Amino acid sequence: MSQIHRRARRIGELVKEATPAEVRERLSLVADLSRELEMAVYLVGGAVRDLLLTGELRDLDLVVEGSAADFARALGDRLDAAVKLHPEFLTAEVEDPVGLRLDIASSRAESYPEPAALPVVRPGSFEEDLDRRDFTVNTLAVRLGPGEGFELIDAKGGLADLEASLLRILHPRSFTDDPTRAFRAVRLESRLGLRLEPGSERLVTEATEERVFDRLSATRLRQEVEYLFGEIETLEAALRRLDELGLLSALHPRLSLEEEDSRRLARVVDRIVQLEGRGIELPALELWRLTLMTVAWRLAPAEREKLVERLGIDGADRELFLGFRECLESTASELSGSGVLPHRAARALARLRDEEQVLLAALWADEVEIWVVRWLEELRHIQLTISGRDLLARGATPGPEIGAVLEATLEARLDGVIGADEELSQATKLLEEHDRK
Repeated sequence: MSQIHRRARRIGELVKEATPAEVRERLSLVADLSRELEMAVYLVGGAVRDLLLTGELRDLDLVVEGSAADFARALGDRLDAAVKLHPEFLTAEVEDPVGLRLDIASSRAESYPEPAALPVVRPGSFEEDLDRRDFTVNTLAVRLGPGEGFELIDAKGGLADLEASLLRILHPRSFTDDPTRAFRAVRLESRLGLRLEPGSERLVTEATEERVFDRLSATRLRQEVEYLFGEIETLEAALRRLDELGLLSALHPRLSLEEEDSRRLARVVDRIVQLEGRGIELPALELWRLTLMTVAWRLAPAEREKLVERLGIDGADRELFLGFRECLESTASELSGSGVLPHRAARALARLRDEEQVLLAALWADEVEIWVVRWLEELRHIQLTISGRDLLARGATPGPEIGAVLEATLEARLDGVIGADEELSQATKLLEEHDRK
């Protein structure tokens, strides 16, 4: 008997033993409230799947047969918790004072007016709610009430598929109705070690050939990119799988993961790990942006423009994607060779976004990497302790020369010519030299 099967047989104990204690208490309260309101309530989806896989309960996703809003209000009153209602989706959120969030939905049925469109949702039975899910492993549920005891519900064969580590869609039009399910499959494969069963994988291929992914809105497609490209632990495996399934080409026809792309990606991932190991923080770095830049490295500027349009990337991010490679090549040239002064390296690197700095350290020669690491560890933290007010207090005349003098003083600090305690005397000296001219 497998570990998953053993956990399934004692699902009630697992739920009652759930940690932390706040989770156990909330589930007990949900069960009590279910009996009081005579409303069937189920723990559903990924929460049950992960409980069976790991024995741990992480998420609290609930489905009620009835009004999610009414149940959420009643639960919020008991917990003195904030309640948010989303009547258009028949859902609600309850966030209690300890920060634990419960997502509550009315049981729903849905239909798709056309391929890749958002579904039209209406109230439905619990059985219909299971029918609208993506994979059988996500149809597993635990009835919390109103009856006594917790009961595992396996209406679609999800338990057998979970034991076999398989992802199986519920009907042949699943990827046509919602193409994002294919990206979700890759996420679940790389995170949980599951695998699309052959029939479901074949339907992904057919959906790709029928170009159903072209129908996805830019917003929905970019959201999937942000999810998949933003998890460093599974990044390389997820990208290889996307390429195998032809899903990279859904972003741009020229996107693929050739051997050189895989090597480039591995170097970028290694560099991130190394920088983190040195305690270097890059608070503005978004891994999905860095990954997309790495994967799109071989694309010409015009092709990159089509990619950002397909993903609806605008503003500063658009400018980043359109010009990052040319910018990095120019910066690398500035940092190469002998005689590069620290202040010049700092000026060149300060122009770059965090993602560009990582790419520069990962993909160029050691002399460039050394400057990037020195910038991140040392140079970017050097700031003047004086300001224009200090110079004005010494009798300087207001004007643009004060800014120029402060900049020159900072350059001297960066180059190690002066220390922090010499800034004011250095700036005063430079002002005097300026006045004598």
